[in-house]
Amino acid sequence: MAFSSTVSPKHCRLNSAASSSYFPKFQIPLKLNKITPCHFSSSKFPPNIVCVLTEKQSMAAQAIDEPAAIQRPDSFGRFGKFGGKYVPETLMHALDELETAFKSLATDEAFQKELDGILRDYVGRESPLYFAERLTEHYKLPNGEGPLIYLKREDLNHTGAHKINNAVAQALLAKRLGKKRIIAETGAGQHGVATATVCARFGLECIIYMGAQDMERQALNVFRMRLLGAEVRAVHSGTATLKDATSEAIRDWVTNVETTHYILGSVAGPHPYPMMVRDFHAVIGKETRKQALEKWGGKPDVLVACIGGGSNAMGLFHEFVDDEDVRLIGVEAAGFGIDSGKHAATLTKGEVGVLHGAMSYLLQDEDGQIVEPHSISAGLDYPGVGPEHSFLKDLGRAEYYSITDEEALEAFKRLSRLEGIIPALETSHALAYLEKLCPTLPNGTRVVLNCSGRGDKDVQTAIKYLKMMAGEDKFKQFDFHLRSLSSSARDSNFVTDPASDPSLLNSVKSLCDLCRSEKSEDLIARVYPHLNRIFQRCLSSISQSQTSNGLLLLAILQFFLDFGDVVLHDADPNLRTFFKSCLSREFADPVVAEATLDFLNANKKKFSSSFPTLLPQFFPLLLKLIAWNGEKLEKAFRRVFPGLISQGSFLPLFPSIIDFPILVVALEKVEKSSGSLVGSSIASIQKSSAPEMLLALMDEAYTGSTIGDGGGDSESEDSSTMAVADPFFLELLKDENDGLAVQKRILELMLAGFNRSPSFIALLKKPIVDRLGEAYDSPSKTELALQLCWAIGEHGGGGEAHKDAARELFESLELLLYENLSSSRVRLRESALGSDSAKSRKSSQSRLLCFVVTAIAKLATYHRELLPRARVSLTKVARSRISDARVWKRARDYLGLMNEPAICLSILCPCESPSKGMQKLGTVNWSEGGTKMISHLPFYLLGAQEGPPHDFSFMDVLPGS
Repeated sequence: MAFSSTVSPKHCRLNSAASSSYFPKFQIPLKLNKITPCHFSSSKFPPNIVCVLTEKQSMAAQAIDEPAAIQRPDSFGRFGKFGGKYVPETLMHALDELETAFKSLATDEAFQKELDGILRDYVGRESPLYFAERLTEHYKLPNGEGPLIYLKREDLNHTGAHKINNAVAQALLAKRLGKKRIIAETGAGQHGVATATVCARFGLECIIYMGAQDMERQALNVFRMRLLGAEVRAVHSGTATLKDATSEAIRDWVTNVETTHYILGSVAGPHPYPMMVRDFHAVIGKETRKQALEKWGGKPDVLVACIGGGSNAMGLFHEFVDDEDVRLIGVEAAGFGIDSGKHAATLTKGEVGVLHGAMSYLLQDEDGQIVEPHSISAGLDYPGVGPEHSFLKDLGRAEYYSITDEEALEAFKRLSRLEGIIPALETSHALAYLEKLCPTLPNGTRVVLNCSGRGDKDVQTAIKYLKMMAGEDKFKQFDFHLRSLSSSARDSNFVTDPASDPSLLNSVKSLCDLCRSEKSEDLIARVYPHLNRIFQRCLSSISQSQTSNGLLLLAILQFFLDFGDVVLHDADPNLRTFFKSCLSREFADPVVAEATLDFLNANKKKFSSSFPTLLPQFFPLLLKLIAWNGEKLEKAFRRVFPGLISQGSFLPLFPSIIDFPILVVALEKVEKSSGSLVGSSIASIQKSSAPEMLLALMDEAYTGSTIGDGGGDSESEDSSTMAVADPFFLELLKDENDGLAVQKRILELMLAGFNRSPSFIALLKKPIVDRLGEAYDSPSKTELALQLCWAIGEHGGGGEAHKDAARELFESLELLLYENLSSSRVRLRESALGSDSAKSRKSSQSRLLCFVVTAIAKLATYHRELLPRARVSLTKVARSRISDARVWKRARDYLGLMNEPAICLSILCPCESPSKGMQKLGTVNWSEGGTKMISHLPFYLLGAQEGPPHDFSFMDVLPGS
């Protein structure tokens, strides 16, 4: 479906019943060519119709040279591209009937005379144009210059707001139409009170729809409406605010259209409502023009009014739209801040869409669904705006700005103390903008601000928020933060991005502190459901890898830990979920990693007493945090580790660790900083069933004894154990004086060459691949195979630009893999005979296969077209249980890894160049002197209980290893 509208490419003539003028330079040729289907939240009609539109200049419009005149609105009820009638067919007749009656009564002298009399004698018009002397003094500069501030006192009308102007006129209109039943929506309650008032005056049945949240905020107005005889119906659907109240009112109207008139309270909704409500409120601007002429013999220079739907602003602006020398300024609600996601600044942040029967600017997400607005003022808490305001914004005729809750509250206090006038919180937004506007105005500028309503209705809200701001309330900011939490838990946008609200983390921490200080189970029970819902959304969020998401999870976990005995004992399963699912994806983020260790350090006593078996399962993951985040986290871990170790929790660590050398290095470091960490437990550990290999490593780390090279008496239990174990472990524990350091420096030169030119891989590929065909016993074959694997690991097979080379490398690796898998079956029988040479060959061959498996996984990760072949190869290895267990376990784990491409990429990524001064990903950098371990040791642990062995590094390609 496409809509096109072409209006005034060079000059735009705006016509109304009151005035008309030309606006040079405003060009608004448009083509609306895209409407996104909406998703209905209810089977009732009309639903909240929302569409996203794209804007394109019409070719026809470009060809028009003469100015064309359009009405405001035109015959289709449009203000440019805005407005219109987007309603079910059921309502079209009622809207046409209403438009016909309105146009007829506009020229009916009897109706106009009756309306004028009621406005004068019942409403109390005209309202004063009051010179705010002390407010004017407040904004004077030190030299005495400054603007002159006038208030249009709509707060002095009967019922205390401008809303009565429209309600009286529409009630008279409903009587002329023969309608006996009146419905209306209300946010702040002022329109509801005005409607209930006129219904009582004219003897009409009155039903008011109001959001449940607004009813709580505006309890006084709810009582006033019921006192006046109206039925007030609470709306609990959606966000329970003005938008949802309007939707329910429209649904009622659809059902009872023959007997009911809908008194819509703002310049929103389908045509003719924006035009009709504007004209009924135009008395505000007409009186202002007349009063200004009487007071100073001219016009206002600047008009300022708050904007929700926009009725009070349009009532003031309409008379002056054609006066180009009069600035029109609308002020919206910025809520917690314009970038917080919690605001109602539709004209500042909105996009074009359709809501409640009219096209206008809306607060909506990428799918065209309405985003929940927020404002301390219930009357501004609306995700749309009147279509004429959208039109004036696009023309550039009116300016629109936004004010936060806090700024509005300050203005609320300021006017009360300077002028003795308590304004509505809606009006307070316009008053607050004077702080930014007045310093920019020339001396003597006359500013008229529409004081749209009085603040009696807002006193309770102001008391609560002002006390929170001053720290006087018993619960301080509890309700404030709880409301923020509740809004986020309901927000549909929050489902996809829980970390999108930067203030949410602060709210969670503040609520946790308040619950802790007050020690109230009632407060805890109120907070818990919202936190639990947010926690579950965070777990499944696409933004899991974001720092803010990880910190938010930790803050919620702190709440569960502190109050788990009150809130269904959720601490244990949620902690388990965090460590197993979330932290494993976020360990590369140093901020989250450091915060995790701080979290463990702050709660180590609670972990030891309440959850003694939980953390040992995740020690490998904690070691991984150190490996990825360097020296800073190593120091933090040394603070945490001693407090988490006990005989009961330390022994389960052994079977979960496959990267034994990392454990040794970690314990060695911890011992140096904390004394004999496990010295008192050595005896009990040695008496346990821990593997002999682990005990040997522990002896090396804690006693400084030297481990042999695997030779000696094969009948000795210790030496036999060491001989069967991979000689690679023994090599790691040797002193660097035997030449490892020299060989390492040679390989670093090779790495520098690869970093300068990744295409260097292609130059080395052929001689390496050619020599892979040599007999396995060739002493150089293992070395060359490892060089090939290392090159793949560092550069992903040369990247996308080397697909052909990557495929050739992959095929060579496949041949190498299958050759060694078949030969391992033969040599298995040899190793069973106990031959030392056979065992040595089997160990070397297993080690080679481990590296080949990892190289295949890395190559397939960076060249996705190789992934199916890689799965086949790794599946064969994983099922080949006759191989060394380390080989098939590694293949099995990488197969699992391939089902999580994001994790695979994060773990199998190329290392950063050391020349860039960056910590190499996947390496442990124990730079402190005195250690006997090698300085770089990559490792990966993926499962809760076990994972693949350490990945290859420089040490793996050393000759003679």
